[in-house]
Amino acid sequence: REWIQFLGRTGRQDHNGQYAIFLSTQDEAVQQALGDKGKQESLVDAVLRHGDERTAKFLAGTKEDINKGRIMHQYTMRYWAMHKQDKTTSKQNWEWKRLCKDFGKLPLKDVSDRFQ
Repeated sequence: REWIQFLGRTGRQDHNGQYAIFLSTQDEAVQQALGDKGKQESLVDAVLRHGDERTAKFLAGTKEDINKGRIMHQYTMRYWAMHKQDKTTSKQNWEWKRLCKDFGKLPLKDVSDRFQ
């Protein structure tokens, strides 16, 4: 998070740093946090909580893409290890190229099924 990076840059060599935060009520994130801030919650904490919630939703929506990327990474290592030893056929090479081109659009199961 940018906040942690920001706060870490305010002090050095065991000296506490100082910082000030200015929030604009015209900012969409601030407006959302103001409308949903708990009684014991600071505005800054509410803004950070909203950011965490948005990030969690985004990451949940990318789970399949992340898994496809991991699988393709494993398949890439296997393919190139075989290819360097001349253990792939021309057909396998073309299928590999098609899989690399299409994997982003394919369901996870189809990616696994197409790597043989």
